[in-house]
Amino acid sequence: MYTNGTKTGNATAYLVPPQGLTILSDIDDILRVTKIYLPKEGLLNSFARPFTPWMNMPEIYANWSASIPDFHFHYLTTTPEQVTRNYMEFIYKTYPLGSFDTRPLNFSDVQATLSIRRFLLDKIFQTFPQRKFILVADTTNSDVMKAYPAMYKDYPGQVQCILLRNTSATDSGNLFPYNTEGFKDIPQSNYMFFTVPDDLTNLDIAGGQCYNATIPQNVTFKTQGLPFGWGNAAGSLSPPATWAMAVGLFAMGMVASL
Repeated sequence: MYTNGTKTGNATAYLVPPQGLTILSDIDDILRVTKIYLPKEGLLNSFARPFTPWMNMPEIYANWSASIPDFHFHYLTTTPEQVTRNYMEFIYKTYPLGSFDTRPLNFSDVQATLSIRRFLLDKIFQTFPQRKFILVADTTNSDVMKAYPAMYKDYPGQVQCILLRNTSATDSGNLFPYNTEGFKDIPQSNYMFFTVPDDLTNLDIAGGQCYNATIPQNVTFKTQGLPFGWGNAAGSLSPPATWAMAVGLFAMGMVASL
C-alpha cells in the first residue's frame, strides 16, 4: 500500500499453509458495484465515484473468514496494475485481508494480455497443489466463464466450488451474453449461479456444499443472455477484454498527463 503524496509504501506477506481452503475471488460486479457492461457507468464507478460494495457481500466474506479454519482470501482482478491502488484500498477496508493479483500493463503480447486470468490462476493452483479453492466471480466475465470450469477439469479435486453471480438475472442493463457450455460435464453440486449474496448465506462451503437447491439455475450449456432471443453467436471480442483495454488506455492517458 502506498502512502498518499509519496512514491513509497509498504507490503504485507501472507504465509499460506500448504493445505486448507482458499477463496479465489474476482472484484468487479461481485465485490463492488462496477457495471462494466455499461461502459460510461463502469468508468465513472472506477475513476469518479467512491467504490461501493455490492449489497451485503462483505458480510458473507466476513462470516466465512470467521468460521472456516485455515481459510485464505486471494483477490484477482484483470484491471491493469497501474490503476489498482483504489481496488486494494477498497478491498482492505471492506473485505477480509488477503493476497492480491492484478494485470501487468503489457500490450506487446496481445494474446498473453487477453488470457492473463488463466495465467494467474494456473500460477496459484500450481503453487498450492494441496489446497482446495472456491472460485467466485460473475457472468459478465467471459474469461471467467471459460477459465473457471477449465480449472475444475484441469486440476481434479482442487476446485471445491464455483460460485457465479448471474448479473443478467438482476440487472436489465446487462446485455452481455455468457457461455455456460463449460459447465456441461461438471456436477451441479460443485457450482451455483446466484442472484444475491443471501443465496450464499447457509452454504457449508468448507464441507463441500456449493449448491442452494432453492435457487433456479436455468443453465442451457450454451451461450445465454443474448438480447431479443438471438442465437448463440456472440462478438469476437469479449466484454472483459474490451473493458480491460479501455481501462488500460485510460490509465496510460492519466500517466502521460502527469
